[in-house]
Amino acid sequence: MKNDTVRTRLLQCAVRHFAEKGYAGTNLMEVAAETGVTRGPLYYYFSGKADLYEAAVAQQIEEKREAYSRILVEDKPFLEMLREDYLYCLQDKGLFSQIGSGGKDEPDVTAPFREYSQWLIDRKYLAFSAAQARGEIPKECDLSELITFIYIYYHGVIYTRSLAAAYRGFNQEMLENSVEFFLEVIQKRFLRNALPQGPKEP
Repeated sequence: MKNDTVRTRLLQCAVRHFAEKGYAGTNLMEVAAETGVTRGPLYYYFSGKADLYEAAVAQQIEEKREAYSRILVEDKPFLEMLREDYLYCLQDKGLFSQIGSGGKDEPDVTAPFREYSQWLIDRKYLAFSAAQARGEIPKECDLSELITFIYIYYHGVIYTRSLAAAYRGFNQEMLENSVEFFLEVIQKRFLRNALPQGPKEP
């Protein structure tokens, strides 16, 4: 087995453990055993739990950067881009959902996470500005208002889904089809004077 493959497998396993159990609940030896390596290779690549955690966060950030670089493309039709962005955002947040919940011993990854978050907002501005220049977003639309609404809606749906998993009284069909409702609201609220974007690809 190649060394880089061992490191990659350790990272992938660690991401899953940190996401499921948090920093405090993750055991290095369990990560090593599940990966099929001994203590030696684990400590060859990572000096300890904090080092592995920081590497796992960095790996998650890189994966998400690559994914959003494919989604938020300047020449992609706006509604198609927004649909892909919404569906990807609502996937399992994985390790990101655990950041800051590991107690006083959890390494501080605020700086790289903030840098990534700002990069993502800037990427949306760039892609949405291109769509606005094409007329897919009306020129009078305030992009900061649009992006703020998107974040409010995304996080609202994510939180509501977590509630619906634990409590009765929520409309599951609406939650499952929330992307269609989201796009409908976007079109009515922000795209009323936009140029037609053509038929949706099959």
